[in-house]
Amino acid sequence: KSQIAQQALQYVSRDAATTPEDLQKFYDENIEARFTIPASAVANRIDFQTQEAATTFREAMLEGGTLQEVAEANGGIVTDLGTVQAGSLPTELDTALFGTDAFDALPDSEETISDILVVQEIVEEPATEEITEETATEETTEDRTTAEASTEEPTTKDVYVVLVGTRTPEEVRPFEEVTTQVEQEVLNQKRSELQQTWLEKVKAEIPVENLL
Repeated sequence: KSQIAQQALQYVSRDAATTPEDLQKFYDENIEARFTIPASAVANRIDFQTQEAATTFREAMLEGGTLQEVAEANGGIVTDLGTVQAGSLPTELDTALFGTDAFDALPDSEETISDILVVQEIVEEPATEEITEETATEETTEDRTTAEASTEEPTTKDVYVVLVGTRTPEEVRPFEEVTTQVEQEVLNQKRSELQQTWLEKVKAEIPVENLL
């Protein structure tokens, strides 16, 4: 029975066809979600405690230095970010990689290097001393109430960050490149619409017997 039903659906949708206008409309409506390759980057993050160290590192890289050697010589900490896309990094780094052109080409390399970025990071506070019964008795009720009510802002420090990597801009696949794919998807939609219309017609024509 299922084979017969499938054959019937294929038969009623045999006349499905597309027009150039159908294809263009589908492409335009789905260009961002289906036919756009998002920007990406293969990048390293190098952190420095001072701007001077970051500047020295950047200048040495532009003169042809090797990343690991130059970073180590200037106290930099290298983090391999791997392949990243827009929106996957902290705001400052994401904007630098995908929202600006503040990068310079490195000699004899496809990689580029960013300007120095100043990123604020939270400083981890040392663990507070455990309150024992003995120390608790030394505090007054007023002191404890004041301590509990206080909400201090976390301490932050500036970290000087340089990004090194290869950036690939967003790419929109042209209509000519995806025409076959678009045509097949639109044709499937047309067939589905014809099949659904036929099924609804059949259901409407089938008498419903009330057995209650």
